[in-house]
Amino acid sequence: MKHLISLKIRMILEKSRIITKEITIMTSKSEYQPDFVLRKENDESVNDNNEEKVTPSSVHNTTILENKKSELIKREFTYIQKQRKKIRFFNPKDVYFYRHVTISYFQSTLHLLSLLLSCYLISSMLNFSAKESKEFIAGIGWISNTTAIDTMTSSVLLMIISIQLIRLFKKQGIVAIKRYRLAMLSNAVNRVVLNLCKLILLFLSLIMLLFIFNEVNNTPLILDSLENGVPADILNVIFCVFTIFIVLFSFRFCGKELAE
Repeated sequence: MKHLISLKIRMILEKSRIITKEITIMTSKSEYQPDFVLRKENDESVNDNNEEKVTPSSVHNTTILENKKSELIKREFTYIQKQRKKIRFFNPKDVYFYRHVTISYFQSTLHLLSLLLSCYLISSMLNFSAKESKEFIAGIGWISNTTAIDTMTSSVLLMIISIQLIRLFKKQGIVAIKRYRLAMLSNAVNRVVLNLCKLILLFLSLIMLLFIFNEVNNTPLILDSLENGVPADILNVIFCVFTIFIVLFSFRFCGKELAE
């Protein structure tokens, strides 16, 4: 009996030791941290390494882009400066666009000379057309070939020019307004002369093509029809319409507002 009691006591003691070991194992701190902590630290280290690798190249690329932008700005600046200082003779649109740029006295002198030359050419053309429109007939005297279309065209042109000039000389609000007016007027008149010369050359080239593609024997008939006939009337109407449009588009910037 004593032997059995001792065995039971030993078994109870061993069970208690086992339980205490398990409790100590459960309550003791683990030597290793959780897995997600390790992964987080690894991810942060990888990101730091990537940032260290990317930042030098990105800085280099940004400096290259900034240098390119600065070069482009310099080229644009030099181009704008050239355009601002450019002397204009046939471009009223640019005169109006750069209206706040002060025009020098040298440019104004050139504008005045070009205006006088253009006025002389226009007066010569008008005198030539007036002489050609008159014809002497024996027993009757001098008669005029001026049609109603020519008279209407002349009145429309005078109305357009007078309205635009009144608007131009009423303008105020910018520096050196007198030089601006002179520049605008000379460019508009020079533009009219230039476009009229182009139109006359176009008509002459078309007449030359008629002579080239027709026989030599028909040349007197063509000349007569161009002087007095249906083709002459058609060409006169076309020339009058184009002249009105040329004057209208050349003087259209004279009446625009000077404010931004």
